[in-house]
Formats: sequence, structure tokens, C-alpha cells
Amino acid sequence: MRDIKEKIKSFMEKRSIILQLIGIAIIIGAFITMVVKNEDRFRHRTEICQAIIISSGNSYKGELTLDYEFRVGNKIYKGAAGPYTKIPSRNYSDFQGKSFSVIYEKNKPENSGLLLTPSNFERYNIPYPDSLKWIEKKYFMK
Repeated sequence: MRDIKEKIKSFMEKRSIILQLIGIAIIIGAFITMVVKNEDRFRHRTEICQAIIISSGNSYKGELTLDYEFRVGNKIYKGAAGPYTKIPSRNYSDFQGKSFSVIYEKNKPENSGLLLTPSNFERYNIPYPDSLKWIEKKYFMK
């Protein structure tokens, strides 16, 4: 009788561990699904257009920061990008007055991001364009 009680207790403990592992797997699966759906929703809610660099600055570490503006319809929106840790602020003339891609939310264009570095493009699963290879070569391949 004692042997049967121990077997039942052992079975219940194993069952409890299995149920906990299943619960954890379900939570992780739900989290991954939520992240993938949110990224997909963001991709469908975004547009890309051209922005012009209107000014530059530097972070407290001397890294380049850029201010840009872009037009959606008849309205001009402004944004800030950086700091770019691999681009010294003394190199602002490489970017000043030039046009670069910006990604923004269709329904809220003030939520935008400048697409300049390889990592900016990777974040949105967009191939890095040949037209920006000079940035990659000059600042990111050292």
C-alpha cells in the first residue's frame, strides 16, 4: 500500500512539472506570436519617403546627431536621429542638406526614423541600398 502511495505521489510530482513546462511553453509561444504580429502590423502601417538633413549636432560624447524634415501631403514633419556612435560630429558636412530615406507611421507621421546606417535598415528588414554604401564603407567597415 505504501509503495502505491509513493508511486502516485511521484506521478503527481512529474505531472505537475510537465504541466508547468507546458504552461511556460504556451506563454513563450504567445509572446513570440505577439511580437511577430506587432512587427507585421508596423510594417503594414508604415511608409518610406525622402527626408532632408536640415541641421546637425553632437552628443555629449561627440557623436553625430541629425535633424531632418520630410513632407507628407502638404505638411512638413521634423525628426531627430542619432547619436551615431561611429560617425564623429565633425563629419556633419557629409550629411548636411542631403536627402535620405525616412520611415514613418501612416497615421502618425511624427513617429519616424531616419534610415541611414545598415542597422537602421536591418531593423525593418529592408535591404541596405547601394546608394548608401559609401556610408557603410566610410564609417562602419573599419
